[in-house]
Amino acid sequence: MQEFNCDQQLSELTQVVTSLAPIGANLTFMAYADDIILFSKTESGLKHNFKILEDQLALCGLNINYRKSATLGITSKRKKWVCNPKPILKNDQGTITALTINDTYKYLGVKIGALGAIHTPKEDYIKAMENITKAPLKPQQRLKILREHLIPKLLHQLVISTVGSGSLKHLDALTRSYTKKWLKIKINCSKAIFHATADDGGLNIQSFLYLVPLLRYGRNCKLLGYDDPLTHIVTENVTTPAPVIAGTPVTTKGDVREHFGKLLHSSVDGKGLLYHTTCPKVHQWVRTAHHKWLTGRDFIRAVHLRHNLLPSGMMLSRLSSAHSKSCPVCVNAPYTVAHILQQCPRSHGARIKRHNAICKYVAETMTKLGFKVEWEPMLRTTEGPLKPDLLASIGECAYIIDIAICSDGIDPDKVYLDKITKYGPVADALVDTYSDIKLSAFVVNWRGAIAKRTLKDFEPLVTSKGFSTVSVRTLQYGNYIWDMWNRSTVVSFAEAEM
Repeated sequence: MQEFNCDQQLSELTQVVTSLAPIGANLTFMAYADDIILFSKTESGLKHNFKILEDQLALCGLNINYRKSATLGITSKRKKWVCNPKPILKNDQGTITALTINDTYKYLGVKIGALGAIHTPKEDYIKAMENITKAPLKPQQRLKILREHLIPKLLHQLVISTVGSGSLKHLDALTRSYTKKWLKIKINCSKAIFHATADDGGLNIQSFLYLVPLLRYGRNCKLLGYDDPLTHIVTENVTTPAPVIAGTPVTTKGDVREHFGKLLHSSVDGKGLLYHTTCPKVHQWVRTAHHKWLTGRDFIRAVHLRHNLLPSGMMLSRLSSAHSKSCPVCVNAPYTVAHILQQCPRSHGARIKRHNAICKYVAETMTKLGFKVEWEPMLRTTEGPLKPDLLASIGECAYIIDIAICSDGIDPDKVYLDKITKYGPVADALVDTYSDIKLSAFVVNWRGAIAKRTLKDFEPLVTSKGFSTVSVRTLQYGNYIWDMWNRSTVVSFAEAEM
């Protein structure tokens, strides 16, 4: 109702003002809700309009707060403009402060003065980041505050003000610097790790450099559809081209996401995240801080493993040629995280524990739903004896489930189909016992991506948070394998046998 009254009373303002005179437009006032700006070419005109506004607002019981108001007078003398520091509006109720050349007034979240819209994003951002750093929070909580509160809070001011691309680049650099500090990342890595979405394998932190110009472009595009003479004059004289990324114009947030996704998947450490795009449900632990059981240390280590940031020989050789690229245990094998977690004989026992941990989680989930679960039953088939990891049954329904943790360079759905083909004869062996037999495989790669067909099979049984938990558990046990491998004293299995 208050905003309606303001609109009604503002219609009485008829004094012509020429704030847009150079392009042939007359403007008397601007208003957003109860925030009002009056314009006038002369002091007498401003006093006249102010008196009209004050009288009209009084008719509906509203008063102007003199302490929260300000005037800005700019005059031209000898081809120079001068800011008039003398108060223009004063009466028995008080005096409205006049802004000097260095003073500013905060209007709709933006500081405005004689020099235009003034914004100091760097100082404000650093102060906020320092406060988040000092707070006793988990790193995932800090990232959540950054993504959902701090960045959106700054966007309005950055879009409205005239902050250039250089300042936006510096803000992005500050974002990555503080994020590295929170996540204890001490090596150089792709920018896309930070700015790609969680579904693409990134940390889901928006980039000021691309988002701010895109929002400005969107605001100006909306102005084109307004049926207003003043708006038409502005849009005819002000052009805002679409932002450009790598020579290609971008008009939606989806274009920005695609850019960072491609950048991440084309990098050395990010190409193994390609299959994360097919399983958005499993990335909940990155986007939110809802997994209360996940400690800050485990979150940091999960991020390191997910993005291939562990100090393997191959990784360190990119920094210095003094480091070996070959595994110290295996002959002619690369010293990579993938090799240690998936192939190296030194980590065989730890790999078995990781497999059993995922198998145990699936079994416990099925048991809670009322299934009777058998571990590794030996079943005689036409192809010989087969031993799937789990046989879960309830009434006449049976699930034959095998667990697989595959490499990040293989499509998890291909591994799923291989498992289904292998255990197909088991269904024929159980046809006399159960009327409804379902073959499935729970396939996840060592970076935490789950096969799309696995998600479809287990969607009625496992929640999104459950899939996310499996992804985190896989990463946790991946770090366990890494630790066990580094603690082992076996140099080579040939020497161990001697």
